[in-house]
Amino acid sequence: MRKILVFYSKTGSGHLRAAQALKEEIEANPPAGVSIEVVLQEGLGKARMGVKTDPSFAYALFSSKLQGFYNFIYVVTNNKLGVKLLRLFIRGVWGKNLRQIIDSEKPDLIITTHHHISPQTVGRSKHKAPFINIVTDLGYPHIIWFDKNLDKIITPTEVISKYAQALTKGQSNKIVHIDYPLKNHFKTIKKEGFSNTLLVLGGGLGSGNIKKQVEVLLDNFPSKKIVVVCGENKKLFKELDSRLSAGNDNLEVHGYVDHLMELYQEADIILTKAGPGTIVECAVLKKPLIITSWIGMQEKDNVDFVVDNHLGVYVPDPRKLPGAINRVYASYDKYTQGNSLFSDGTKKIVEYILKGYS
Repeated sequence: MRKILVFYSKTGSGHLRAAQALKEEIEANPPAGVSIEVVLQEGLGKARMGVKTDPSFAYALFSSKLQGFYNFIYVVTNNKLGVKLLRLFIRGVWGKNLRQIIDSEKPDLIITTHHHISPQTVGRSKHKAPFINIVTDLGYPHIIWFDKNLDKIITPTEVISKYAQALTKGQSNKIVHIDYPLKNHFKTIKKEGFSNTLLVLGGGLGSGNIKKQVEVLLDNFPSKKIVVVCGENKKLFKELDSRLSAGNDNLEVHGYVDHLMELYQEADIILTKAGPGTIVECAVLKKPLIITSWIGMQEKDNVDFVVDNHLGVYVPDPRKLPGAINRVYASYDKYTQGNSLFSDGTKKIVEYILKGYS
């Protein structure tokens, strides 16, 4: 029995979804004659002295009320000196717990889908194992992703690979461009005609000015079905649910959902923040995107990725949504070629990893 430890953190839902996709693929298709146990572990859920931390709450706080401060920290640490200090801070707060997890699990291989979990933030654990980072950002990620002590860094795009190689001179053999890890059920499907459905997402924490967006959609598209996913934002769910009670029969409101794939499939167009996981999922499913916001500097470059690759449009002003939606419908095929960018990413990543480390 071999063991693979996969670290993630619930700072947004993309890191967890990537970790889950890797676990499912590894367990479904292990090498012949090899039994593999995959352990998923929240890496930032416990700080020094055993103090519990809530990554979801912290992300919600920093991506809303403290977003300006968060972006400031992002900028001042996105350089050699700044990232060194950031890693020291992370290791001081979470390093001991990360080392304890590694020493307890004794994995044969460690994989991380989160940039705050890497050899330099873990520190020196007693148990040693190869350490691989799966980059789950698009655009030009923060340099903390590219820890020189990693054994491999797997990127979703060629642009990120070249960027990483420039940052890790002399270690280009560690950088591998493969794809983005998605769950296997995200496959391109052929769909005839429009469903007249718009899907509004705010990420797992219901970020963004969703309430205003929904009001504009209800006022301008009374004949379309408006489906909203509020995530864990209970206040937003109650506010929108009251609109439903007021007679907006074309409005469908959800909290946190496990059937996102089905909602994607039903929708014609998806309105969302610039989360990388959602962008890739919609690209594979050939669903045009309207990016309404970016949360934190780490998502800013994702907007350019969407626009430059004709995956959708950027519309931060809710008042301009009706015109943008009509334009996307009018040129729908222009925004549905994204499945050529990503294909069977999880399968290819797992095949590469198991070939080299099984």
